[in-house]
Amino acid sequence: RGRRSFYTADPHPRVPRAVSKDTQPQRDPSVTAVMHAAGSAWHVLIATNGRGKPTIIDERTFDRPAPGRISDFLDEHSVGRVIDIVPASRVVCRTCTLPNVDSEQLGQALDLQAETFLPGNAPPHRVAKAVLPMSLGETTRSGLLVGWPENAEHRSLCGDRPVTYAPDIAALA
Repeated sequence: RGRRSFYTADPHPRVPRAVSKDTQPQRDPSVTAVMHAAGSAWHVLIATNGRGKPTIIDERTFDRPAPGRISDFLDEHSVGRVIDIVPASRVVCRTCTLPNVDSEQLGQALDLQAETFLPGNAPPHRVAKAVLPMSLGETTRSGLLVGWPENAEHRSLCGDRPVTYAPDIAALA
């Protein structure tokens, strides 16, 4: 005796407590939404990657969307992944000439070009670099440098889903 029952403070000790239902919508990792802001409108395309080939499920344009409208649309399709295209006006993109050297030196040359051409206010997680394929007969290589400066804000409207931000130039590649 002396020990208190778990239900002592419960006014109806014989009535089972309600189990809280998970209010989070189901999310399918194979369903991806691609979002792009153009002025005050947002374009959203939803696709699934079934059998290794993307298939478009739905698309919609939201003019001046109210908070939650896009997130509700994503919930409706169980979107598990979001790619948010960062507008060109928020991104710095440069091409550079690289020497025709081995791949290790090519990477070092690309890093040096990135330090020179990209703004210092783009943190490492907002910088991308790539060596473009060499055409026949060329003696130099080209590099592509993309930076998204920290002061270039971009508001995503996808709710609490994890977001991958991609500059528009990378989305075209």
